[in-house]
Amino acid sequence: MSIYFESLAGLPLVADDVWEGGLLKMPQCFQTESSEAWAPWLGLWVSRRGRSASPPMMSEGPDKVFSVAVEALAGLAHAEEGVGYLPGRIEVNDSALAEYLQGGLDGLGVEVVVAERLPMFEQIADGLLDVLPGGPPLPGILSGRGVSQDQVRAFAEAAAAFDAAAPWRYLANEDLLVIESPKAPQGMRYAVVLGEGHQEFGLGFYHAKKDLWEMMLAQDPLTWIEQRKQGVWNLTYADADEASPQDVFLWQALDLPRVGDGLYPMPVLIQAGAPSGRPSARRLDFLTGLLRALAQTTEQQVDSGRWTVPAEVGGISESYTLSLPDLLKPPGFGEWMKRGIEPDRRATEQSTAVMQRFIDQQEVDSVDELNALLNQQFMGKAADPTQAPPRNALESAQDLCYRAFDTRGRRQIQLAREALSVSPDCADAYVILAERESDPMQAMALYEQAVAAGRRALADGSFEPIEGAFWGRLETRPFMRALLGLGDMLSAAGRPEDAVVPYHELLRINPNDNQGVRYRLLPLLMSFGNDREAAGLLKQYADEESASWTYHRALVAYRLSGDSASARRELIVAIETNPHLIDLLDRDDLPWSPPSAYRPGSPEEALICLGEMESVLQATPGAREWLCRRGAVLRRSGASQPQRKYKQRKRRSR
Repeated sequence: MSIYFESLAGLPLVADDVWEGGLLKMPQCFQTESSEAWAPWLGLWVSRRGRSASPPMMSEGPDKVFSVAVEALAGLAHAEEGVGYLPGRIEVNDSALAEYLQGGLDGLGVEVVVAERLPMFEQIADGLLDVLPGGPPLPGILSGRGVSQDQVRAFAEAAAAFDAAAPWRYLANEDLLVIESPKAPQGMRYAVVLGEGHQEFGLGFYHAKKDLWEMMLAQDPLTWIEQRKQGVWNLTYADADEASPQDVFLWQALDLPRVGDGLYPMPVLIQAGAPSGRPSARRLDFLTGLLRALAQTTEQQVDSGRWTVPAEVGGISESYTLSLPDLLKPPGFGEWMKRGIEPDRRATEQSTAVMQRFIDQQEVDSVDELNALLNQQFMGKAADPTQAPPRNALESAQDLCYRAFDTRGRRQIQLAREALSVSPDCADAYVILAERESDPMQAMALYEQAVAAGRRALADGSFEPIEGAFWGRLETRPFMRALLGLGDMLSAAGRPEDAVVPYHELLRINPNDNQGVRYRLLPLLMSFGNDREAAGLLKQYADEESASWTYHRALVAYRLSGDSASARRELIVAIETNPHLIDLLDRDDLPWSPPSAYRPGSPEEALICLGEMESVLQATPGAREWLCRRGAVLRRSGASQPQRKYKQRKRRSR
């Protein structure tokens, strides 16, 4: 006998009250490493007379456990949580549960019956579904008009083939695909392959070409979607707890293929203010064919700009013709600007390169004559390489890289590879390929090749004599970008002691640190306990007044001497530099990505600084608590917060 049945003995009986309820299978899945996905059962009761509901009780597994219903029943019956009595009648919609309850309540005067409808219970249950995390559950894929299990099986197999082929290795989020044939269902003629950023994989669809750029520019994509009356179709891969529960159980029942760590392909129509829609039979067949076509697509076909691939759907072979308009007719710099794509500052170096080549070709008698020539050729004009053509293969390859910096998507890869075919010593070409590589190990190898190419390119020049002023020589910058990229990859790969090697080399050859290497190196040194060298780096740039530098200086002092007078002095300076960081330390609602620009002393600078400090805070026991506690005390005791005016600063980037 359940202890909850025993707890009901002795409670008064209110004969004219009726309770509705029982067990409700939750439309939400849970999954562990050792089990298949499952949905829990919820015990819930509601009193018709009191119009009050029990605290819901949830099972800890997939089995239909009647004791959960009894626990919820006791919760409603007892005065501590509920009404303080038993009803004369209990109505349930499960005959086995009714029999179980009647046996446990025998002798208490309660009648248990099975009812076809439980209106109040159903109303409460619907209300619970509305407040689930993420909103009401997604309808199952079989809810789509005319969709059959055979179509779902074909779709699941095509989605698995698409994932295995990983077309995001060739196509970026900016590579807009046009499905020229067969005729696409409404809202699916234009698409992008998702997965380049290794965060979300699948396909995104658009009604028109311009929609992609409008959405990328939108501060809030959901707001953008709300303005689309027809909604937006997406195909992504979801965990069991994010997928439609009906789909999860369908995939299990039919033994359909999943991808990765058990992910389910979820094609949905996203509509703000409306339930998510599922594809009809025709739309699902189109998706199946498109996934198979993309799974068969080769890199060579992508580079052709337009290609046709046969795909069989429902026993019928159909040809899918796909194209990349930005490869067939590459946009110019102005077009990218109209689309809202910010220019790459590396591309601006071409003007200096062309001008330098022009100067080297001139024979003039005075500086005034040279300046007059420069004004005539370049004043108010865009860089034109034909004014001073490249003098060797490396310069020709570098010009191709400048063009690549001014474009996006697959075209960048084409130009970078063309540059390497012209000169294998072109470091920037390897850097571009590394930046576009989705495999971290392959990206690491490309950065290593970039560094080697940069060293070869500089071997014939004056390498040692210009140490300390590298950034001022344009021909050294590709090598420096390669070193920085390699350091960043090593750091991201969890190899901090290896990452400091290229960072140290960059600061040796360019102590002015135009690339902001010190902001990477300092927390890295601290993350593996090299506090003495970190202190030396702080001393090397003693005039630095940024929030990142002053707060790291305080943390170094704390790590070396604890809550000492010297650590407090450094913390006072840090608070004077930017007081907002102290307020951010305990907040859990921080934005996912840092701001792109900031003003010194602003909350935006504090957000950036906190992101740069996070690894140090995690590696320093008590540091976060010290900053919060001691920082609050110092602010109350009068640590100054000077109001200074600064121009907007852009964050440093390679």
